[in-house]
Amino acid sequence: MIPDVKDINIPEKLILEIANSEVDFCRKVRKCDPLEGAKQLSFNYKYAISYLECFIGKEKLKELKILEIGSGNAFSLCYALKSGLHIVGIEPGIRYGFKDRYLRAINLLRINGIENPEDFLLDTSVESLPFNDNSFDIVFNVAVLEHVQNVNLAMEESIRVLKPGGIFWANVPNYNSIYEGHYNIFWIPYINKNKAKFYVEKIFKRDPYFIDELNFTSPSMFKKYLNSSQTYGRIYLYGKGVFGFIFNLYNYCMDIRLLPDPENSTGIRKAAILLIRNKMFNLCLRCPLYLLVKIMEAFGLALIFDIILHKRDKYENRILQA
Repeated sequence: MIPDVKDINIPEKLILEIANSEVDFCRKVRKCDPLEGAKQLSFNYKYAISYLECFIGKEKLKELKILEIGSGNAFSLCYALKSGLHIVGIEPGIRYGFKDRYLRAINLLRINGIENPEDFLLDTSVESLPFNDNSFDIVFNVAVLEHVQNVNLAMEESIRVLKPGGIFWANVPNYNSIYEGHYNIFWIPYINKNKAKFYVEKIFKRDPYFIDELNFTSPSMFKKYLNSSQTYGRIYLYGKGVFGFIFNLYNYCMDIRLLPDPENSTGIRKAAILLIRNKMFNLCLRCPLYLLVKIMEAFGLALIFDIILHKRDKYENRILQA
């Protein structure tokens, strides 16, 4: 069993250092208190590993070799290492002008008892991964592809180092939606960069410099990977409120691996999970949900999306079975 690691040690001094490094972003872009912004970065460090555990299984995950693209301050990487996973992270550091963030991440790993932390967090970029072909069972990133220098090259490199049958997962903001997470504002779907700069500066009185640092990612950019010579997979859309519920329900119907374990649920929640697992009920839900999802996506209500790809092998088999 993977040990239940409840917390990682994040010293207050480290949070203050992050806050000081994010002053310009917080005040000019997000319009928030830098200290609160730094604290928010540390809140959801269990998210990625919990998702992988749900999708792949706790026991299976511990056996696999994992690569995290864009470890940031290394909160998630630290949690994964303390949980006993075989994981390596990459983060542009000293060579790419992000020396302070990289060194803070290394320090966090060291504080949490990770010996030789430089072996687990490499100073490099996704466009030039220092790994052999077919090295990892899982390659994943969360909120990274909108920041890379070259999206296509980032995808090609991620797929290159993935083993045949392995899984690639990316969680990505949708710029064809009505929300922008960095500025934390209502967004105009399908807007181009020049108009976006005018929009954030004139309407919201924010500094538009950060627009140039973003790729306006959308599901259509990644459709070519869903059935290519190297990969196949699906895109899963997500939203908020009642729309988020509908997106989630459709995703559950299309892939029951996303469902929580019914054994860990009770009452109505457990009954709903078991009902969705029923093949006949599941099939009856898919058609009306598909229509709703397409309508909501057209209106920009899909705020983020997941890309989940499987790398093909010559026998078209997966080493990671559902």
